[in-house]
Amino acid sequence: MKKVSLEKIILKSKKYIFGDLLGNNNSKILGDGYDFAQISPYVYGENIRRIDAFSSAKSGELHTRSYYESKEVNFHAVVLGSGSLHFGTKKLKQDVIAEVVGLLGFSAIKNADSFSFAILSDKLLYQSLSKKNHNSITANVDKVLSQNFLGQKLDADFVSDYLLNHIKKRSLVFLISDFFDNFSLSAASKKHEIIAIKVRDIFEEKPSEIGFIDILNPINFENTQVAFEKNEIKNYQASLKKHDSLTREHLRKCGIKIVDIYTHENPYVKLEKALRFR
Repeated sequence: MKKVSLEKIILKSKKYIFGDLLGNNNSKILGDGYDFAQISPYVYGENIRRIDAFSSAKSGELHTRSYYESKEVNFHAVVLGSGSLHFGTKKLKQDVIAEVVGLLGFSAIKNADSFSFAILSDKLLYQSLSKKNHNSITANVDKVLSQNFLGQKLDADFVSDYLLNHIKKRSLVFLISDFFDNFSLSAASKKHEIIAIKVRDIFEEKPSEIGFIDILNPINFENTQVAFEKNEIKNYQASLKKHDSLTREHLRKCGIKIVDIYTHENPYVKLEKALRFR
């Protein structure tokens, strides 16, 4: 498998971001910005300069225009690192995640937003505080590429505590993982706006019938013989489908958007579609 280079990721990320593939981010707070939000009935005390003449004349009552406030967004990318990220048939999930981090980081600094980054497992593996320069993004991408995820295991309580107590300000949090683990985001989603980015290899969801092979568990390093045969694959897919369905339902209830990216896909295109109209 060909290893993705740091230089290639950085050049590709800059090409997409500074080539205006992704649009600017705006806060969801109503204020005095320039991006139109809604027309609503006039409330006493509102700025009369916001009165919309056409809507007021049509309804016979005063209506005003509201706009999204132009406000700096606190970007915070969090990679949930476990041994399962060290897998891929075309490209390692770890390498794709590095590309995602590059895209998000350069998108943030293009819009003059702050960008923080962290890698978590059952402990804090790496953290980069809020910065707005290209060198810091390059360092973050390099850290993802060089991080040894083998032997790492996620701790749900630690992830929740980090999101709630270590990210002080309300932020736009990108939670990047393969989402094979279970954890609750109910509390964190009330404090932050969260977007889940699920990175997987297609083989993990649609394995081939390749018979019996020895599998080394990337978390506890146990060696197990696994049967990749029709019935076993069918049972595995049913179990995974149930797990993913419960995860999606939990994220939906929390108001969290999820972006699915596979290792054979272009992560830039998938993120562009999901984030343009965030």
